[in-house]
Amino acid sequence: MDKGIDVYVRNGGRQRTLSFNRISELSQGAALRAGLAIDGNSYTLTVMADVQDRDGDLEVLGGPWPGAPRDKDDSSIGGPAVARPLSEVLRDTELWLSKWLEELGYDVTFE
Repeated sequence: MDKGIDVYVRNGGRQRTLSFNRISELSQGAALRAGLAIDGNSYTLTVMADVQDRDGDLEVLGGPWPGAPRDKDDSSIGGPAVARPLSEVLRDTELWLSKWLEELGYDVTFE
């Protein structure tokens, strides 16, 4: 691959925000369908391990990429929810993002 892209991982306590500069070859619609948010000149996504609602019930997190917020009653999970450590969810998200960007022709570096 001849194009490189830096993905920045920012600590937010119980969450991590991944961001990278917008790619001219990638339409905004395609980025949004992939689960990315558009934040100025960057694409971003936030990864969380688990959260508790006001009643103390565990909320499931997952989505178009591993670690995206998702409701615990989402039938797409295919079974009961399992809470996972932030490091595991972050690794899975980074793996998904690096594969997705590599398919677009980018060599990915996480910062």
